Amino acid sequence: MSSTSIQPGKRLTYQNSGAAIAVDSVVFVGSLPGIAVTAIAATTGEGELDVCGVHRLTKVAPLVIAQGDRVYWDTSAKKVTKTITDNLLGIAWAGAVSAAVTVDVKLLDIAAAVPAAGFDQAAFVAALVNSGGGAAANGTIEAISAASAATTDTSAASLASVNTTIGLIANAITELASKQEAIRVALVNAGIMAAS
Repeated sequence: MSSTSIQPGKRLTYQNSGAAIAVDSVVFVGSLPGIAVTAIAATTGEGELDVCGVHRLTKVAPLVIAQGDRVYWDTSAKKVTKTITDNLLGIAWAGAVSAAVTVDVKLLDIAAAVPAAGFDQAAFVAALVNSGGGAAANGTIEAISAASAATTDTSAASLASVNTTIGLIANAITELASKQEAIRVALVNAGIMAAS
C-alpha cells in the first residue's frame, strides 16, 4: 500500500451538527452524497456514510429514469429526481419505469462531479431562439440582413430600413447578453465557475 494512502474512501466519518439522521438517509457533505450506514444522533452524533456504491432509493413517481441518466436528490421530498436544480446524486444504475417507487443509483464520485465533455448547458439555459421574427428556433439567432442601399440613399424608405436593421441588432445583442448571464448563473449554480 502507498505510504500516502489513508483509507479506500468508501466510507466517510460524518460529524452531525443538525437533526438526527435515520439509517439509509441520503446526506450531503458539501456536494458529496452519502448514505447513512447507521442512525446518527442529532447535533453531536458521529456516524459512517457510504460515499460510493449502488443504492436503491425512493424516487419521484410518476417519473421515467433511463439507465445512465444523471439523477438528483430533492432534499425536501427526500426522493430521487431528474431536476437539475436539485443536488447531483449520481447515475441511474438501472432504469425505472414511471410507476416505480425506487431506482438503483450509483453515488456520485469525484470524476462524476466534473462535467463531461459536451456538458449539456441546454438543461440550464433555454435554447437560443430566433429573435428576428423568423419561425425557426434551431439554437441560433437569425442572420440580420444588411440595410439595402444605405450608403448614399437618404430616402425615407432607406432610413427606415437602416433603423429596422439597427433595431434587430439591438434586440439580438440584448438577447445574447441575457443568455450569457443565464449561462454564467447556471455555471455558478452547477459549481463549474466561481461566483464573481
